[in-house]
Amino acid sequence: MGRIKSAWEIALEKTQDIKVDPEKLKRDELLTLSRKLAGSFLIDYSMTDEAFLKALDDMENKALASRTILETVVANLSLPSNEYYTDRLQRLGQMMNLASPQNEEAQEAFSQLEGLFAQYIAAKADLLKRLKDQYQQMAKQKGTYPDNDPEFVKLCDTYIDKLQSQFSEALEQMKSALSQALGL
Repeated sequence: MGRIKSAWEIALEKTQDIKVDPEKLKRDELLTLSRKLAGSFLIDYSMTDEAFLKALDDMENKALASRTILETVVANLSLPSNEYYTDRLQRLGQMMNLASPQNEEAQEAFSQLEGLFAQYIAAKADLLKRLKDQYQQMAKQKGTYPDNDPEFVKLCDTYIDKLQSQFSEALEQMKSALSQALGL
């Protein structure tokens, strides 16, 4: 009868030929540090451009770190939920310009994104206003306010979803153009 092996012994047998790649570990650590730097810059408005650039310059592979930061910028671009999006968008643009200075094509693509976001917020506000105006008479007859009426809320959600879908398509195209301009 054979000896029964413990789970530990089985695991050791299965992993004995696994080798650690120190280059891959260094690369993964650099990617993590780059993403953390990007996240810190987005959250901490007191972080200056100089502090960001110094942290970027201190990284072992500045080109890979810059690329990771630019990928983070593109990944963080999404349709705004309210009119307070401008601070974050401005910070993303600032980070893009720091990681890829003198890239006029990218700056132009980013400027177009700013315009798209402004259009989206304006279109959403206009849509809600028009829907409220149209629904106002019906709400008075029901003796309720449009915002409290489930039918109105459902109608708004439907139209906002359609609007968001249209703008999301444009956003994806613009993000693709920005990625191309940044060489991603």
